[in-house]
Amino acid sequence: MSSLYKNNNTYYLSVQLDKKRVTRSLHTNNYEVAKAVKPDFEKKILLELINGDKPKQTPLRELVDLYLKADHDWRPNTLILNKRLLHGYLKNGFPKQPTNKTNNMSKRRFILKITQNYITMWVPLL
Repeated sequence: MSSLYKNNNTYYLSVQLDKKRVTRSLHTNNYEVAKAVKPDFEKKILLELINGDKPKQTPLRELVDLYLKADHDWRPNTLILNKRLLHGYLKNGFPKQPTNKTNNMSKRRFILKITQNYITMWVPLL
């Protein structure tokens, strides 16, 4: 639950989760600006409430294991391919220079998927 209020000509956002409340200044006196930045600040405060003050530093190996164990409704061959690629990245690292544009895009998608999967596993998306 969150609320937006004005105190001494500055807007504040207050977010409560499991009987813990965190209030942050939005550093603006304009209601339209406060309303526009509210979703970003709210997500940041919720992550702070869920994960604590510091975000968890999870090693890539653990993230890969969590990602591969999650239910993606993949076909067996897709799981085999992803395991082979991810374990290869863990063993040898990412390629220094991708051989073509497709490899570079696959690398970016892999990092994005792991990041999104990690967040959705630990933080309920609102």
